[in-house]
Amino acid sequence: MSEVTDAAFKASDDLHAGANAIGGRMVLYAAMGAVGLMVSAAAIGYGIGAWTESEVVELRLERAALQASVADFERRAGRAQLSSCDKRLCVRIVPDKTNYGVPGKEVYAIIHGY
Repeated sequence: MSEVTDAAFKASDDLHAGANAIGGRMVLYAAMGAVGLMVSAAAIGYGIGAWTESEVVELRLERAALQASVADFERRAGRAQLSSCDKRLCVRIVPDKTNYGVPGKEVYAIIHGY
């Protein structure tokens, strides 16, 4: 009977050793997966940061161009009264040349080039 008991204890020890080895591998695989996720998240974050920075540069250039355009318009036509006619920019004009508005009151015409 002691041979059977010894064999059972040996099988139990072998089973525990195998479980410990599998558990160790699982911890290793989980750690490798976690590191992989962190590296991926860092790479994505860096990529988004680089893209955002280039967008900021482009938007700053666009803002500068728009500010220059506004300054030019204010210099050339700052006193013009603007409105929207058929979803297009239009300006108040001399009443005898009417296109939009109420004759004798506010009269608008489309600005050439808009």
